[in-house]
Amino acid sequence: MSETSLSERVEVYILAAGEGSRIGGHKATLPFGDGSLFRRVTDAFRNASLKRIRVIGRTTDEDLAREANLLGVRYIFNLDPDQGMASSVLEAIDDCRSRWAALCPVDMPLLTSATIRAVLAELSDDFACVQPESEGRPKHPVLLRSSTFLSLREHLRHGGTLREFLPTLARKLVACGSPNEFLDIDTPDDYARLLSIAGFGPTGLGYNRGSPAE
Repeated sequence: MSETSLSERVEVYILAAGEGSRIGGHKATLPFGDGSLFRRVTDAFRNASLKRIRVIGRTTDEDLAREANLLGVRYIFNLDPDQGMASSVLEAIDDCRSRWAALCPVDMPLLTSATIRAVLAELSDDFACVQPESEGRPKHPVLLRSSTFLSLREHLRHGGTLREFLPTLARKLVACGSPNEFLDIDTPDDYARLLSIAGFGPTGLGYNRGSPAE
């Protein structure tokens, strides 16, 4: 699939409306290298030739909204973030007008563009969902075909979860990447661990030219 075709067929939704209570605040703008968690994930998708990127966040997260504007990323308000990830997924599929939606949490700063490209290479009308797989388990980002949106919307609105829904689909799992790529951040210890893996100091600063987003 050409870069132009990818850009036209895939819209990216970075899910960043979580409260971040265990880490003391919204995670998206935490420092990580020369930018933030949000910047790292955005760069990984852009380096994989995906240009139509949106971020879904809280109405109160002014810092994230400001950074999204600076990066040229459209900000979508999640008006009911306390309902968890399902509410952000609903916002994404209601917004998407392309054949595929790529859903990715904001707190995966080690995700690489190589892994994203490997998943994109498997997009096909034979599948309704394509995901990376690591250590025998499906991971994010999740790429969903638009034909799934109606049934997913009903599933989520009746209290179901994305994790429960995905195994019901014709799904392609793509073995790729290091297990570290799929680590996320819920606690200060998680944050410190990922900073250490990436070669950054405890404040999140200190740009490593070998950053995973490249």
